Amino acid sequence: MVNSSKGMTLVELMIVIAIAAILLTVAAPSFKGLIIRSNIETLQDQFALSVITARTEAASRGVDVRLCPSPAPATGECKEADWATEGWVAFYVDSKDKVHVIAEFKNKAGYPLGVFEAGTTTKVSEITFNSQGYNAERKRFTFVVCDKPVDPTYAKGVMVELSGRTVFTQDKSNLHSEKFHTPSAGATSPSLALKPRC
Repeated sequence: MVNSSKGMTLVELMIVIAIAAILLTVAAPSFKGLIIRSNIETLQDQFALSVITARTEAASRGVDVRLCPSPAPATGECKEADWATEGWVAFYVDSKDKVHVIAEFKNKAGYPLGVFEAGTTTKVSEITFNSQGYNAERKRFTFVVCDKPVDPTYAKGVMVELSGRTVFTQDKSNLHSEKFHTPSAGATSPSLALKPRC
């Protein structure tokens, strides 16, 4: 009677390991891109959420609520325009000039991001919502987040409309493009899809 053992030979095991290594080598770059895309989209969602939070709190409390780079300024006046270093914060100042932080949003991965006047390269240091929940500056703003500061592969954005509502920017090959940008008379529209600003 012959005993037959079931299992893999050493040669078969080596072939399986070689195939697995090849598949991992091919899949690793795609997986890295998937993680970057997911992180950028998370920051895009967080900014839209921060705008909704600020508008809701402004209307419910009957005060001006500001969004500006973290940490919340002690005096209530936002001066720093670098939103990327620590993230951003929603806060209001009461009648006794005390700053109350409503929510903080972190940029843990440190992706380049910024908030601009829509259609320009002018960075802004704050967005204010009045006691009715409207955009107090009466300007459109664009939040943009990229995977890297120069020649980004992925970029996403959120526009803050005059009413204060948010709109995600268009997606053209994973690059941000302002949805409602209309150039002034005689000006040409910048190619924002090719050169997203962060």
